[in-house]
Amino acid sequence: MFKDRGIVKWQPAAFLPEHKRMLKEVEKEQNRKPRVELDIQKLEEMNEIVCEAMENNSELCLVYYKNGEHKILIGHIHYLDPIKKEFRVLDKFEEKYILKMRDIIDIRFN
Repeated sequence: MFKDRGIVKWQPAAFLPEHKRMLKEVEKEQNRKPRVELDIQKLEEMNEIVCEAMENNSELCLVYYKNGEHKILIGHIHYLDPIKKEFRVLDKFEEKYILKMRDIIDIRFN
């Protein structure tokens, strides 16, 4: 019975470092996700969640866009800067992250 080895059979052909690098770049470009534009209703919902979380110092789960990927951050909103339009978030290890408001995709209570 014939058994296909999948991508393994093509690995010997990728002997040049430039070729490997190019294949990784092509795969990375194919996996890129577009930036999500949020509607007004979703922005209002996220605003209410942020206000309540800052009042009660609740932990949030933030989904944000960075370099073509959707990333997740869990932490407390330390400061909201309306002039720079950014969140300053502290995770459970007290590490500070600065997220632009336009990069936020979703906010939920954790």
